[in-house]
Amino acid sequence: MEFTYKGLTATLERMAVTEDEIDRQLERLKGQEFPELSPEELRQTVAESLQTYYDSRAEEDLLDRLIRSAAETLDYKPSEDDI
Repeated sequence: MEFTYKGLTATLERMAVTEDEIDRQLERLKGQEFPELSPEELRQTVAESLQTYYDSRAEEDLLDRLIRSAAETLDYKPSEDDI
């Protein structure tokens, strides 16, 4: 997904959760009890949680790139007193 703001463009790179990542997270949770969740429900919950985390990171990365792009266009030069 591409975003443009005041002439600056950045692309939102979405990462998809892999089965291996889900399996690693489930392995970490092994031994803990989740009585209200079936194994498939737990797997789905872990997958959704990881995807939410990845989406959040992608948005933070996009914002960082936009801010850096905007900063590169500034003509402001700080004086010695400002530094």
